[in-house]
Amino acid sequence: MYSKKNKSVCIRLVILAIYLIISCISICQIRHAADFTCDSIQINRIAAAVETHWSDLSAGDYSTFSYPFTVLDQSEQQLFTYNNPETLTMQDMMRESDVALTITQNNTPVGTVLIETHTTRQQLRHAAEQKSITILLFVFFSGLLMMLLYDYYLTRTVLKPMRQLDDFSRKISLGDYDAALPSAGNEAFLPLTQSLDIMRDELRTAKQREYEANQSKKALVASLSHDIKTPITSIQLAVEVLQVKVTDQDLQERLSAIQNKTAQIDHLVTDLFHTTMEDLEELPVSPRELYSTELTGLLQKADLNHSIHSIKLPECMIKTDPLRMEQIFTNIIYNSYKYANTSIDIAGEILPEYLQITLQDYGPGVDSEELPCIFNRFYRGSNTGEQTGSGLGLYICKCLIDKMEGEIYCNNENNGFLTTIKIPLA
Repeated sequence: MYSKKNKSVCIRLVILAIYLIISCISICQIRHAADFTCDSIQINRIAAAVETHWSDLSAGDYSTFSYPFTVLDQSEQQLFTYNNPETLTMQDMMRESDVALTITQNNTPVGTVLIETHTTRQQLRHAAEQKSITILLFVFFSGLLMMLLYDYYLTRTVLKPMRQLDDFSRKISLGDYDAALPSAGNEAFLPLTQSLDIMRDELRTAKQREYEANQSKKALVASLSHDIKTPITSIQLAVEVLQVKVTDQDLQERLSAIQNKTAQIDHLVTDLFHTTMEDLEELPVSPRELYSTELTGLLQKADLNHSIHSIKLPECMIKTDPLRMEQIFTNIIYNSYKYANTSIDIAGEILPEYLQITLQDYGPGVDSEELPCIFNRFYRGSNTGEQTGSGLGLYICKCLIDKMEGEIYCNNENNGFLTTIKIPLA
């Protein structure tokens, strides 16, 4: 680009130099022509006419002469003037560098004719200057036009294609692999254009492979997380049963340690799942028809702390993904454990198109100004205190419910916090 810019500047300077040379030559020729403006033939004819009519100067016919003149006698007294001359004396003649010729009669000087040439010379010089200015203006504007035309040509064939290629490469760097490939301004840009097109295809392919690899990794982590949580839940239930039956203090302490570690593993697996599955648009959901009574088992399975006080669901056929519904129930009930730590009542109602399920706890709820934000990714309310979390639980619930064509929303009740889920009827 730097060499092209230097070349452009050199071409402009060459064009300007050529036009300056042409203008200087033209002006010199005009001024040279202006130096030879005295008409010697006319001057001699004036002198001859004055000699011929010396006895009666006013009788002569001087209409063919363009030079004004004054006739003086030997004592420099004015005898006759023609065409209102400015040169009237010998001093005027010498000052203006006019022409003075001696008039003779019978080879005897009788007077002098002062021929005024300086006015004509000035007129011609002024005309020459005007013509020089015209030529300079013509040269200037012609050169300017030539440079503008060259700039236009350069812009169309070099600069514009370069800008298009620059914009194209910038779009590719930002991940826009479907950007239109610009047409080359001339054949010199064709290899570069082809190389950029090949690079775009390679980057698109690499990006697609990376995306597929990430999706496979996310699906694997999600599957493993779910599979790991199931045996952990069984271990926790078994430990709870043993804690009730065992009376030995040493065994009780060991069982408590096992319960704490399983809870810790459960939290770590949940965090791993949340961190990996940030982009839940690709999380697979497979709705199918099932009885609403199956949701009771999913709710009980999600209630690890046995906080659910009552479950009242009407019988009907719904269309949902039981695996994802268990995940939704787990997130909601787990939030209730952390932020309310009260009993939970669950009720259902059949609407024209949905089975509506409400999960009610009796905690402090959420600030009313924060309710519209609780389904946002990574959002955590101001009442979370020292409770850990990623801010993805309700976001995951909404993503999954939306993919199952259902609805979910939350609001504060006078005596607690209410989560409402609408599941499509089959």
